[in-house]
Amino acid sequence: MDRDAPSEEDAGKLQSTPSRGTTSRPRSLESRTHHRPTGGARGSGSSESTELAPETAHAYNRSTFECRNESESATVITCPACGKQNQDHYRFCLGCGAELPRGGATGDDSSPGIADEGTHSGAEPTPAPAAPPKAAAPAKPAADDAPAAGGGLPPGKCPECGYVNPPTNRFCASCGFRLDEAPKVAPSPAAVDDSGGGAVLIALDPEGNEVGRHALAAGESIIGRESGSVFGGDTFLSPKHARFRSENGKVTVEDLGSLNGVFRKLIAEQRSKLVSGQRFRIGQELLQYDALEPADPDEKGVSVQGTAIEGWVGRVSLVVGRETVRPSYPVSERGIDLGRERGEVLFPEDGYVSGLHCKISYEDGDAYVTDLGSSNGTFVQVIEETELQNGDVLLMGQQLFRIAL
Repeated sequence: MDRDAPSEEDAGKLQSTPSRGTTSRPRSLESRTHHRPTGGARGSGSSESTELAPETAHAYNRSTFECRNESESATVITCPACGKQNQDHYRFCLGCGAELPRGGATGDDSSPGIADEGTHSGAEPTPAPAAPPKAAAPAKPAADDAPAAGGGLPPGKCPECGYVNPPTNRFCASCGFRLDEAPKVAPSPAAVDDSGGGAVLIALDPEGNEVGRHALAAGESIIGRESGSVFGGDTFLSPKHARFRSENGKVTVEDLGSLNGVFRKLIAEQRSKLVSGQRFRIGQELLQYDALEPADPDEKGVSVQGTAIEGWVGRVSLVVGRETVRPSYPVSERGIDLGRERGEVLFPEDGYVSGLHCKISYEDGDAYVTDLGSSNGTFVQVIEETELQNGDVLLMGQQLFRIAL
């Protein structure tokens, strides 16, 4: 994927990890300094494509998530389900996903929270932005006590994509469909062209409901900010962002060298191969995997000196700007875990990273990323033309789209 400076016609804003300096370091890197990005002042946006966007310049950014700093309020609410203490501005428990009580039940006199069991339960929704021109907050972790979808389906089976969820799930773990409501016709600001190839991109709102749709024409469709409809107001989309091909009942997507890329969501326990330089997203974090290989000698046969990398096969880096990655975390042959509360790489202040979110593994010379049943999913960059399945969720710009075949 070409990440060079965009052309003059591509005025899209750059997405990166917010510059809040909250990423914790793995134990092996405790002596290293966590650097803050220098590419833009807080709250100072710019339409110039060569300028680093502010900390809102992220698909899961501050404006999308509407997260507040936890230090703004000293009041906490103790979760009645698991006992974890949460800041009073959260609607759902960060520990188990249960809905928090309002107007009382604060944590001042309650039992202490759970210290190390911060993983989210399986009852977790997919984050989804609202229709343009303004991006809205993604869905918060859903309550675990919501009923399964009705309509005669087996408990937990999604009527949209057919994925079988745990019966306590409120949202489908595969496509984000809301399971506690009977199927209904959602408002659609964009009319569907029945002359298309039958495949439709469905824009999702924060609750996982349909808010717009775009029919893919038979053959080739170019999607981007120039396409108008549900794409026109997203400044993080390139004018020509992605190419979809719809032929013989199959649909593929290909990134057209966009500034911010195309990402596909992994379902729980699904893994995806990583190549050197490929990026992926968890919560508000934009990360990049790079393979570690010994440097070749120069033209005079002189070898390059450096720290020995025996046992280390790659590194995961936080992306903070165009071609700027820091800090970096080494990946051994045993792999590493990433999460908010458990793992070698932690993001303790990102409420949209699950307690144990995903893992990087290494097998037979290849690296893989696997989602571990996280609330908001793991999104992997599409680097070549990729076939899509019914119900797949794509992140393009600030918006989530579900593919319906």
